[in-house]
Amino acid sequence: MAKNAHKLKNYTKAWKNYDRVEGWVSDTGGKVAEKFAKSLPKVKGLGKLAKATGWTAMAGSVAINGGESFLDKKSEGYHSVGKSAIHAGVESIKSAGPVEGAMTGAKAGTLSFLPFGAAAGAGIGFVAGSVNKIWGAVSPKTKNKVYNSVEKFGDKVHDKVIGKLAKKVKWPQFKKVLKYA
Repeated sequence: MAKNAHKLKNYTKAWKNYDRVEGWVSDTGGKVAEKFAKSLPKVKGLGKLAKATGWTAMAGSVAINGGESFLDKKSEGYHSVGKSAIHAGVESIKSAGPVEGAMTGAKAGTLSFLPFGAAAGAGIGFVAGSVNKIWGAVSPKTKNKVYNSVEKFGDKVHDKVIGKLAKKVKWPQFKKVLKYA
C-alpha cells in the first residue's frame, strides 16, 4: 500500500474535479433530457430515461463523495463507513441545485396520498434547490459553515450510537467489522 500511496493521492485529486464536471453534466443533462421528454411525448420510455440518467448521476456523486471521505486522512469519515455516508449525504445536499431538488421532491411527493403530490413535490424541490444554489453563490462561507455543522452533528450522533454499540459487542468478528462502521 505504501509504495502505491502516490497513485491514491492522484486518484483523489482527480475525483475532486469530478464534482464540478458532474454538477454541470447533471444540470445540463437533466435540462436537455427534460426538454426532449416534453417535446417527444409519443416516444415511450424517454421520460423514464431522463429520470434514470439524473438519478444515476446523483448516485455516482454520492458514491464518489463517500469514497473520498473514507480515503481522505484529514476527513472525519476516514476509514469509517458510517461517517463517510453522513459526509456523502450532506455533500450531496450541499451541492444540490434545482434539477436535483425537483427530482427528489417529485419522488418524495409520490409518497403522499394527494393526487398532485409529485407535481407539488417537484415544485417545492425546485425552489429549495434553487435557493441552495443561490445561497452558495451569495454567501459561500455561511453555507459551508452550516453544512459543516450538520456534518459534525451527524458525526457526534454516529460516535455515540455506534461507539456504545461497539463497546457492548463481545464477539471478535463483529468488533473487526465495527472498526470500520
